[in-house]
Amino acid sequence: MKSQRIRIRRTEFVLLFAAFRAVEGLEIATLGIPKVVDYRNVSSVVKEQGACGACWAFAPLEAVELLSTLQGRAPSRASFSVQHVIDCSDISYGCSGGDICDAVDYLQTSKYHFVAEAAYFPYTEDKLECRKEVSQSCRRKAKYTSDISITRSWCENYAGREGDLLRLVAKGPVIATVDATVWRDYLGGIIRFNCDAGEKNHAVVIVGYDLTSEPPFYIVKNSWGMSFGDKGYLYIAIGANLCGIADKVSRVSID
Repeated sequence: MKSQRIRIRRTEFVLLFAAFRAVEGLEIATLGIPKVVDYRNVSSVVKEQGACGACWAFAPLEAVELLSTLQGRAPSRASFSVQHVIDCSDISYGCSGGDICDAVDYLQTSKYHFVAEAAYFPYTEDKLECRKEVSQSCRRKAKYTSDISITRSWCENYAGREGDLLRLVAKGPVIATVDATVWRDYLGGIIRFNCDAGEKNHAVVIVGYDLTSEPPFYIVKNSWGMSFGDKGYLYIAIGANLCGIADKVSRVSID
């Protein structure tokens, strides 16, 4: 049988098949954390932001979803309303972008209460008029979200300190800003090259890591739908601040 010839761009080849580059400056054996952490089995379905540039809302929301489940405050795969965050947040530019640190600070200081997806308008890829008061019938359908809010938030640069970043991920999901310029070519595998720490243009959630792999990698949840990468997820090699994943990191606590 004639072998099938596959055409692939150079950038895709480098991302998927180039030789392993040793992780820089990271002594994994001394971190004192589990070798594998993976929150995907309790994470909500990967969302698709479409033409709305609201990753600043998707990433914090999905981190809170996961924390709520991990702490027993919400059922597994609980899905909160990103539309409510976009409509009712007084910070950011709606579908025209925003900053994750400003967003989590606003959500904390305003004592914002997260709303279940089923209790609000479905996602529209647009900013609508805010309905701050969700009806009692909707609240009863989504009782688990009625008292969940952010009580503390942190925003830090972990470039050169990815061991500390891994320790954070071992405790729960972490929000990160990245330079996702080359991600359009991503088909799968571990990103090891050609993803510089340039200008940040996207926000994602780090939902785990695998230190047993060669190379070890972060597990990253994106908001570009299930058709992207590995069912909506991608993998980034640890230790070289690829895509600038450690440059601007936020973590929240909920109550």
